[in-house]
Amino acid sequence: VELDSAPIAVIRAKAAETYAIIPPPVIAPEALTIPSIHGGPDILVHLFRPETSRPGSGAILHIHGGGMVMGSIKQLQAGPAALAAAAGVPVVSVEYRLAPEHPFPAPQEDCHSALAWLAEQADSLGFDARRIVVAGESAGGGLAAALAIMARDLGGPAIAGQRLTYPMLDHRTGSDACP
Repeated sequence: VELDSAPIAVIRAKAAETYAIIPPPVIAPEALTIPSIHGGPDILVHLFRPETSRPGSGAILHIHGGGMVMGSIKQLQAGPAALAAAAGVPVVSVEYRLAPEHPFPAPQEDCHSALAWLAEQADSLGFDARRIVVAGESAGGGLAAALAIMARDLGGPAIAGQRLTYPMLDHRTGSDACP
């Protein structure tokens, strides 16, 4: 189903059917509600804590994919949970507001709020706030890249690195227009 040929509700329902076959997460998430620092509504995040953490490690802010119009942290828990288990660091996945109901910059502001909240939790979660990585796949990768620029331009929080998986960086993603 193409985005221009079906109502968004149909697209989201089809995606939910697809996401339903993803295996359950290896770490159960803690659902938390955090404040927006940009005047938006409170934001739901899932915190995945590994069984054992690496001393002096960082943390990861995960941003889910879905073309910025579908997907959720509940539907896409397996990836960030596996990342927390494998890396031995806390991973926070952010439920950013979706388009078209919430156009730019709402999703990016939600991600920035989650980044700021995560950095503030360094002591309580036992990680080095200077070692936060932003990660995402597809739309989440695009938002992670934009978040790195936004955080730089707004003076923080600092980002130590990016883990972008097939990031949606411009209008040519998924088309024949890419060379």
